Amino acid sequence: MKRSDLNLLYALDAFSRTGSVKAAAEMLNLSAPAMSHMLARLREATGDPLLVRAGRKLVPTPHALAMIEEASEVVARAQAVLAPAVHDERWSLANREFAVVAPDELTIAYGVRLLSAIRAKMPNATLTLLPATSTNFDRLRLGTIDVEVRAAGKLPPEMKVEVLRKQRTVVVMHHSHELARQKMTLTRYIKAKHVCQSTSDELDQLVERALADARVSRRSVLRVATPYAALAAASRSDLIATAPDALVQSVAKDLGLVSMAFPLKVEPLLVGQVWHPRADMDPQHNWLRTCIREVLGTDKVGDLSAASSRDSI
Repeated sequence: MKRSDLNLLYALDAFSRTGSVKAAAEMLNLSAPAMSHMLARLREATGDPLLVRAGRKLVPTPHALAMIEEASEVVARAQAVLAPAVHDERWSLANREFAVVAPDELTIAYGVRLLSAIRAKMPNATLTLLPATSTNFDRLRLGTIDVEVRAAGKLPPEMKVEVLRKQRTVVVMHHSHELARQKMTLTRYIKAKHVCQSTSDELDQLVERALADARVSRRSVLRVATPYAALAAASRSDLIATAPDALVQSVAKDLGLVSMAFPLKVEPLLVGQVWHPRADMDPQHNWLRTCIREVLGTDKVGDLSAASSRDSI
C-alpha cells in the first residue's frame, strides 16, 4: 500500500498560518529551501498550485482553502496523540502562559476573576490580556494568542466560536446628576451632554443605528478612547455616557455612578470566545476556555459554530 507523507500536512498547515515560506520554515525548524521543496511536493501531490503570490504574501487557492481546515485538524490530533499525558498532579507544576485578546471593558470587568479561575487549577499559570488588533485571526492561526473574546459576528470559516453572553447598553451618569432622579426618556437623552468613544465599536454602532432609525442624534461634547474612560469622565462631570452593562456593573460603585435603561430598543451584542480548532486537543487550552465560559458566561445564550454564527449580528 502506498503511504502518503503526512509531513506534507504539517507543511500545508504552516503555510496556511503564515503565508510565507520563511515563516513556515521557522515554525517547523526547517530551512527555506526545504520548505520550498515541501511546497513543490504538495503541488505535485494535489495537482493544484495551493498557494499563489499576492504582494509579499502567499495566499491559498480555493482548493487549498478546502483542505486547510481538515489538515489543521489532522495535525492537531496527531500532536495530541503524541503529546505526553497530562496528569492532574502535573497541572499544579505547569508554567503555562495564556494570551487572551479582550476589549477594554471586559478586561476591567473580568480580568482578575479570570486569572483567579485559571490559577485555581494551574497556580503557576500567567495571563496576558491584550487589546484587539486587525491581525487577531492571524495570531490565532499562529498560536501567538490563545483566545479572542469579541462580538460573535463574521469570522473566518475555520475559526470556532462559543457565544458567552448578551452585552446590553445602559445610560450612566454620576449620582449627583439631575437626570439621576428622573426617568430616562429619549427627549432627555438627546438634550443631555454626552461623552462618547472616539473610535466606534460594535456596541456603539448599535446605539448609533438605533438613534438614526429614530431620526435623532446625541450631543457629544467629549470623545475618549475607551468605554472606561467615558465612565471616568461621567463620574467627574455633568456628562452622561452610554456603555456596556458588564463594565458599568463592575465599576459603578467605585465611581459613584448610577445607570438606567437606554431609551430606545437596542438588540444586545452577542459576545463570544473565538479560537482555532487546533487547540481543541490541548487540555490546558480547554481549561482556559472553561474558565472564560464560567467567568464571562452569565446570561449565557449557548454555543454556536463559526458557520452558524457569522450572521448573528
